[in-house]
Amino acid sequence: RGHKKLRINEVNPNDYLSPTKPFFFTTDSIVLYLPYGIKRYIITAVEHEKKIAYARSYNSKSSLSAFDFLMRLSVLVDGKIAAILSDNGSEFAKYFEEACKRLNIIHIYSRVHTPKDNPVCERFNRTLQEEFMETDEYFEPYLTESNLVRANERLTEWLIFYNFKRPHQTLDYRSPFEYYHYKFFEKQKLSPMYPTLTCH
Repeated sequence: RGHKKLRINEVNPNDYLSPTKPFFFTTDSIVLYLPYGIKRYIITAVEHEKKIAYARSYNSKSSLSAFDFLMRLSVLVDGKIAAILSDNGSEFAKYFEEACKRLNIIHIYSRVHTPKDNPVCERFNRTLQEEFMETDEYFEPYLTESNLVRANERLTEWLIFYNFKRPHQTLDYRSPFEYYHYKFFEKQKLSPMYPTLTCH
């Protein structure tokens, strides 16, 4: 499989999935304009079917930030990312591509000026802004700090809620991780050839 440059209109995400790599993520970035001319960036990623999401705040919109983000995302899902879709932004070049190669993730590009190629991430970004950023009184003040540790701690707390507790209409009112485990173990029952299953 390896590293390829492909356009989203040329692929079906399900073609890339396997028992050992069941995740196809889409990724995006949000630019935040804060008081005193401060700019911050949030990189986001969402799994296209299971809706598992990750986000992290950065001081710069660079491919080094995106490299760091993808390495963290890979750890979060135990290295099981088959492919990732991004737009053509510079943050998803150079070091981000190096991370894709290192992790053996296929990098797929959306078409230029076609946000509809990434509707899952667009929707998550709206949810992130409406349900967290506009309601959490600490997040924006923490973003003005040069060290974003406290901002990312707040963001992580919300992501835990989003992934493990918040019901999603498109997932039969399960949380993303509930839905993933439900689908995974249902598949295990139907397909005993999956080598990763351990019986207890």
